[in-house]
Amino acid sequence: MKNKLVWLVIILLIITLYIFFTNFFSPSYLLNGFNPKKYGPDCEYVGQCGNLISVNCRAEVDGPFYYVNKKTGEILEYCGGYCMTDDPTGKYCQNCPPKEWNCKITPSIPGNTVILKLPDQNGNILEYKETIQPGDNAFSLLTRVSDRENIDIEYRKVDSFTHVYKIGDVGGLIMDCGLVLLVNNNEVLPSPDKISLTPGDEIQWVFRCEDK
Repeated sequence: MKNKLVWLVIILLIITLYIFFTNFFSPSYLLNGFNPKKYGPDCEYVGQCGNLISVNCRAEVDGPFYYVNKKTGEILEYCGGYCMTDDPTGKYCQNCPPKEWNCKITPSIPGNTVILKLPDQNGNILEYKETIQPGDNAFSLLTRVSDRENIDIEYRKVDSFTHVYKIGDVGGLIMDCGLVLLVNNNEVLPSPDKISLTPGDEIQWVFRCEDK
């Protein structure tokens, strides 16, 4: 009888602690009254950076993804499915995440991201998970990431073809060698600014030399 009572007390204690911690440390407690459901019944809290909160309203099925000012409730940037078409106001879908989101961890927007892989001089692969922006292509993705990460790229346009020949310290104008663009592990021949992006794509630049 004593053992049963002890086990009952332990079980009740575990349940009490579980309820306490799930309520006390839940996102709704930490958000101090911020309610993501204000932006739609399917909207959920994703993360916070300073005074900004990211809210996912089912972006994985082309719903919007918002960056919201925690204090005012104002949506500062629209991303996700909202950006599948041109923004009629011309104000949003410019920076996903917005420049104010300066934390190291960037929330990924489900269903609207691609992976970009770049080589470095040590033979490593630098990997970036990026949100597709309206009108994006393989070249605009490369220039956006390189600008943000302070990676120098060198390219030249010949007729309607954009030839990227150096990324960081990798590449250059070298006989029988060059940077090759792979999309989902398949080499593509069109100009990179003609390669549109699809959610889930893996875009990789590799340096190769022709065998003689």
